[in-house]
Amino acid sequence: MGITGGHWNHRWFGDLAGDLGEDGTADRAPADQPAGAAQWRSALGKPHRGGAGRSPLPACLGLSISSLIAQTPASTGYGIALPVFWAGFVMFPLSVGSFTANRIVRRLATRISLTALLPIGAGVVAASGTMLWFAHTQLWEILLGMLLFGLGMGASYAAMSALIARSVATEELGSSASFNQVLRTVGSSFGTAIAGAVLAANMGPDMHSTDTGITLTLAIGAILCLVVFAARSSTR
Repeated sequence: MGITGGHWNHRWFGDLAGDLGEDGTADRAPADQPAGAAQWRSALGKPHRGGAGRSPLPACLGLSISSLIAQTPASTGYGIALPVFWAGFVMFPLSVGSFTANRIVRRLATRISLTALLPIGAGVVAASGTMLWFAHTQLWEILLGMLLFGLGMGASYAAMSALIARSVATEELGSSASFNQVLRTVGSSFGTAIAGAVLAANMGPDMHSTDTGITLTLAIGAILCLVVFAARSSTR
């Protein structure tokens, strides 16, 4: 039942391509196309079959410190001072947004092309990152930012899965999907590492990151999100 599994994996991706395909059919790539070729082009920022993927790296710069802001003492100037248990729940809107976006994409795919949904998702993530850059000291701001992150990421991931199913040979679906997941993990790791490095370089005497470190991390994430959005829009 894993993502690289046999019959279940092929059937699931075939159904997804059929549900989300622009013409209602699964548009397959030639059988000799190398596994993961579409994902490599996405990682390099190049379009494939009329669209391109989106790396989680920019988004993770904001996601990785949202719960940190929620549990940091208010004396820092940016902290919300929630207990650790409740601070973890600031990520809940992210899940709600992602779940909702997946359902919305299935309905919109009959009216909007999949390649158009990718930059739309990137635009929502960019808007969320920009909002958190300038407003991140109130709980509702963090919750709204996480909801927008979830909507943008959910829309992009759902569209990307369908594009993968249409862009590779059937026998390569398992390895292509797995490679796409690897790229997501690598992007998330880099984003978290960059955020940690910036925060560590701006540590206050109380062993909490300064407001400058938090704002700088969010600014880097927002700028990268805007760059990705611009790149995706230009490849439509």
